[in-house]
Amino acid sequence: MKRIRDMVKNVTKNMIKYIVSLISEVFYKISGRHIDDMVIEQFVKYAVTGFVAFVAEYGTFYLLNHVAKVWYIWSNSVAMTLGVAISFFMNRYWSFKSKGNFIRQFVSYGILYLINLAISNGLMALLIDTVNIKPLISKLIVIGILICWNFIIYRKVIFNNK
Repeated sequence: MKRIRDMVKNVTKNMIKYIVSLISEVFYKISGRHIDDMVIEQFVKYAVTGFVAFVAEYGTFYLLNHVAKVWYIWSNSVAMTLGVAISFFMNRYWSFKSKGNFIRQFVSYGILYLINLAISNGLMALLIDTVNIKPLISKLIVIGILICWNFIIYRKVIFNNK
C-alpha cells in the first residue's frame, strides 16, 4: 500500500511540475515576463483543489435539489458548506502549505464563506427566479463567478505565511 501511495505521490508531483513549466513558458511567450514558479504551482494546486471541491459541491447540490427536490437555496447552502470544508483543508495543507495560525485562517475562511454564501444565494435567486435559468445551470455560473476572486484572497490574505 505504501508503494502505491508513493507512486501516486511521485506521479502527481511530476505532473504538477510539468504543468507549472508549461504555464511558465506560455506566460513568458505571451508577456515576455517570467512568473514565479511557486505562484504557478500554488495556482495549479488551487485549481485541483477547486475541482475536487466543485465535484463535491455540485454533486451534493444535484442530489439535494434535483433528486431529493430540496429548495435550491437550502441545497446550495448545504452544498457550499461541504465544498468550503474540503477547500479549506486542501488549500491550507496542500495548495498553500500554510503554517499560519489555524484559528485566524479558519475564522477568515469562515467570513469569506459567509460572504460567498450570501453572494451565491443572491445570484442563484436572481438567475433562477428573475432570469429563469435552470438551477443546475445557475449553480455552474455562480461557481464560476466566485472562483475568480477567491484565489487572490486565499493567497494574499488567508494563507499568507508572512
